[in-house]
Amino acid sequence: MSSLSEASRGLQPATVRTLTRTHSPDQTAIVTIHVRQLHSAPIPWWLWWNVLSLDAPTVACVWSLLLLRAGKRTAHLQAIVALVLAVWVIYTADRLLDGLAPRSGSFLRTRHSFCARHRFVLTSLLLIFGAALIWIGMEGLEATTVRGGLILGVIVVLYLASIHAGPARFSRLLPKEIAVGMIFAAGTTVPLLSKPGRFPPQSHYWVLAALMFGLLCSLNCLSIECWERPSSIREQHKTGLPWIAWADAHLGAIALGVATAALLAGFLSACGGAMEIPFFAISSAALLTAMLNGQRRKLSPEALRVLADAALVLPALAALLLFH
Repeated sequence: MSSLSEASRGLQPATVRTLTRTHSPDQTAIVTIHVRQLHSAPIPWWLWWNVLSLDAPTVACVWSLLLLRAGKRTAHLQAIVALVLAVWVIYTADRLLDGLAPRSGSFLRTRHSFCARHRFVLTSLLLIFGAALIWIGMEGLEATTVRGGLILGVIVVLYLASIHAGPARFSRLLPKEIAVGMIFAAGTTVPLLSKPGRFPPQSHYWVLAALMFGLLCSLNCLSIECWERPSSIREQHKTGLPWIAWADAHLGAIALGVATAALLAGFLSACGGAMEIPFFAISSAALLTAMLNGQRRKLSPEALRVLADAALVLPALAALLLFH
């Protein structure tokens, strides 16, 4: 069975299109759109998790269960199902918008090409899952959970509108990597509200764990953005923000900083309970991200994308096993 790096060699840039528009006789604006398409080779088996938008729902589900367990709350099945459906709908809608109207200088990868080719089926699934999400919210969730989900839903809609239809300077004010990471982490905490009640005495450590998980999610988004950047220095200056270039050069140190902070928080919270387990899982995930960054030259962007999400899932699964 071929490795990730070997199987991903068939997924390379297919076309580069340059569109030129003249504003005046002495002024010419050149807009370059890079489109990554699939070759005739089939999609590797390991990439389907990402292509079908199943990676983000998996991360959300596993970490939500872990944070619930650390907060000494039982998992509410309807809330977890609603979370998975909501994450899938949001991520698939974002990819459909990316494939439908690519932004200037943006790179459309395998996941976007797949969504563009199968947009009718995926749009139908969006409507079905969206209806199921509404039904679950009306019939199976507590009012506090519904309110939290609605607030996050409004934030997500505003974010998508700003990214796909808003001015380009918005991303300079609020980098999307940080925004997506924090919103995603906030969404994983919504199921905690499905069963109202008093928090355990060490609830402030749970809040800290949720914030650290937000940093981990932002690190994940930032890493993927850096790994999927053009390899050419010239193209990097055309398509990237200055702070992304800085983060790219210091990504390993950033990951190690998140890992160290989570490790210290874990030791501080180790006072007879089990609150240290989520912190150690966050630290392990950040270390795995740092290791992947060290191997970035040996792996394709598609392989790095899959492994980046796997680096978030595996430590959380191991932590859940420790609770049992």
